[in-house]
Amino acid sequence: MKRLSLIILALLTLLPGCVDNKELVRDAASKYWQKLIDGRFEEAYAMLCLESKDRIAFSDYSQNKFSEAANPFQTKSRQKLWSQKVSFVVGKVEQKGNRADVELVFSVPDLDELYTMIEKRAGKRLKRKAKDDDVKLMEYYKEIMEKEIRKGNFTHKTFYDHISLIKEKGSWKIDY
Repeated sequence: MKRLSLIILALLTLLPGCVDNKELVRDAASKYWQKLIDGRFEEAYAMLCLESKDRIAFSDYSQNKFSEAANPFQTKSRQKLWSQKVSFVVGKVEQKGNRADVELVFSVPDLDELYTMIEKRAGKRLKRKAKDDDVKLMEYYKEIMEKEIRKGNFTHKTFYDHISLIKEKGSWKIDY
């Protein structure tokens, strides 16, 4: 009986560590993605593991697809608006030793649909206004998109992703 009690006590002591570890993984993944969505790329980069930082310099990292996905408007005021309309949920966490994988589900404004709507409503007028200047034309589209997003005139698009993490020096880091 004493032996059984010791085994149960040992299991109960180890179990909270496993649960807490998964919560730490979940928390690290959540913080990383929130930093990306908020446009805080330096802070997100700081969460990468050392091997990932050796593979990609910050300048390259900040120009990658996450930067455009997290900040399609490239201005602080528009970034704030965008980040308010994006949400995500951390799903299943699989952790083995010092490695973990986390599933995520994102909900973002459907900019393709919004772009198509704007094109139908104001496309010719915008093109005349931009006078074959593609940069100016995109800026007009972004201004109109911003107004439509402020009004809530968009639908959300859902997409799924996963992120890998590695425990490094006692903290969970992103394996990019």
